[in-house]
Amino acid sequence: MSAALLLTLVLTSPPAWDDLSGLRAAAIEASAGLNEGGDLGGLSGAAAMMIIGAAPLPDPGPILRAVEAGGRLLLLTEAPSPLLRALGLRVEAAPEAASPRHPALFIARPTSAAHGGPLSGSAPLLANHAVALQATIDGAATEAAARLRLDNDRPFGYHLRLGEGEVWVLGDSSLFIDLMLRHPPNRAAMLALLDWLTRPRVERARAAPRRALWLWTASAPPLAAPPEIPSRRAQLNAALRRLNARLHLIEAPPLVGLTLGLALAVTALLLLRAPRLRPRLSRPSSAAARRGGPPPNGSR
Repeated sequence: MSAALLLTLVLTSPPAWDDLSGLRAAAIEASAGLNEGGDLGGLSGAAAMMIIGAAPLPDPGPILRAVEAGGRLLLLTEAPSPLLRALGLRVEAAPEAASPRHPALFIARPTSAAHGGPLSGSAPLLANHAVALQATIDGAATEAAARLRLDNDRPFGYHLRLGEGEVWVLGDSSLFIDLMLRHPPNRAAMLALLDWLTRPRVERARAAPRRALWLWTASAPPLAAPPEIPSRRAQLNAALRRLNARLHLIEAPPLVGLTLGLALAVTALLLLRAPRLRPRLSRPSSAAARRGGPPPNGSR
C-alpha cells in the first residue's frame, strides 16, 4: 500500500518543465529585489523590466516612458502585442526547425552586431517555439539592430535604444524555462541578460545599487519535446499503459491498473513465502511405531 501511495503521489504531481523557478532564483540574486506583476504607475528610469509571453499589459505607455527615461526592458515573446508594435517589430510565421540534434527545436546564433553586448561570444541558443521578428518601417527597430538570427537567417533577437534606455527583444517566451536551461548556452545567456538588465544606471558610481526588477509572465507555449529531454511523465504513463494492456485493464485509469498489479504481485509473494501446511498426525504415529507403543487413537 505504501509503494502504491508513493507512486500515486509521484505520478499525479504537476509537471514542472515550463516552470520559471531557475529564472526567478537568478533574478532575485542579480537584482535589488523582484516584483512580480507590479503597478505600472511605479515605474521610473531606474527600473529593470522583464516581460515573458503575452502578459496582460494592454497599455505599453508606462513601460516605454520608463525605458526612455533610462530604464531597461527584456521582452521574450512569440505573439503580437501593442508593446511589440510600439517597438517597431512584427511577428513572422514560425520557421521550420533546423537543429540536427534537436529536430523539434530551433537554433539562434548571435550575429557580429552582438559584439560588445551581453550575448557577445555566446554559443548558439536552443529555442522551443521561435518566431522571426521583422522590423517595421515606422518603428524604432531596424534590420541592423538584429543581434540573433535563426539558421534560415531570419532575425530572432533585437537590441534597441529608446531615449536614455535600452531594450532586448527575443522571439521565444519559453527560452529560459527550467527545461531549456538544461542547455548550458541558454543558462549562460539568461545570466548575462539578467546582469545587463539589473546593472546600475550609473555604473561608475561607487557602491551603486543594482536595479530592482519588475517581472510579468504568461503561460509558456507547448513543449516541442526534444528527444534529448523527454517528458518523464509521458514515459511513466506509457509504461502504465503497457502494464494495463497486460492486465486487460486498458479502459481503467493507469493508477488503477498499477494498484491492482502491485496488489497481485504482493499477494503472489505472500503465497510463495507462506509455510506449507503438513499433516501433523503422521510424525507421532511414526515415533510411536519406533517405540513399540500403540498407534494414536487406540487403533491397531
